[in-house]
Amino acid sequence: MKTIVTTYKAIGRSIINYAAPIWSPELSDTQWRNIQTRQNNALRIATGCHSITHPDHLHDETTMLKVQQHNTLLTQQFLLTCLNPAHPTHAIATTPLPHRNIRTDFRTHLNAVSNFIPDNWDPPSIRAALSELHQHFVHVSTSSLAPNRVLNVRPPPIHDSEKSLPRDTRCVLSQLRSGWCSILMSYQARTVGSADVCPACQASPHDTSHLFNCPSHPTQLSAIDLWSRPIEAAQHIGLRV
Repeated sequence: MKTIVTTYKAIGRSIINYAAPIWSPELSDTQWRNIQTRQNNALRIATGCHSITHPDHLHDETTMLKVQQHNTLLTQQFLLTCLNPAHPTHAIATTPLPHRNIRTDFRTHLNAVSNFIPDNWDPPSIRAALSELHQHFVHVSTSSLAPNRVLNVRPPPIHDSEKSLPRDTRCVLSQLRSGWCSILMSYQARTVGSADVCPACQASPHDTSHLFNCPSHPTQLSAIDLWSRPIEAAQHIGLRV
């Protein structure tokens, strides 16, 4: 997954980010959705998730910002840099917006970055200000993601031990964390019309949570262990480790 995400960042997102402070403030919501769809497709390939998967899950799994959020962050960081009196575009960044009815301009982000302007414009202070802005923006953006469908809350980070698992196993785990997995009868009931009944105990619904509550396969694990104990969860489900 990391290799695919890195490849997308190098040859896909790099194009989306090019000159973002200039063009991104002008985009309509429809245009943003069109670009976001492309990123969603790339992240589905990286995670192995199905098309029904909520985009917020894809960005959680890959620790990626959504397209508009990331471009807005780049725009705000650029504006903060321009406020340096020694920057070549300082005069443009500090010129008041015209009184005509313009739609957007990167200077409209001035209020958003005003709290991060450093007291001194020496290189260490500039780097610290940009880093603080980045951390604040990422926190606000990730906090706005929808609760996980399985846990009904924001999910915890995935334990690093999952990186040792084969890709096909990691894809199934990611699908299970999304709530839509091909091994679940709840997914097959939605896609091909099968009965949403557990093949082992005949209970319904046969969803991610049921895998850890099935009386035919008792375990002390729970659904949250798909994040915190992925190897043990994969072994319980019968996946290749």
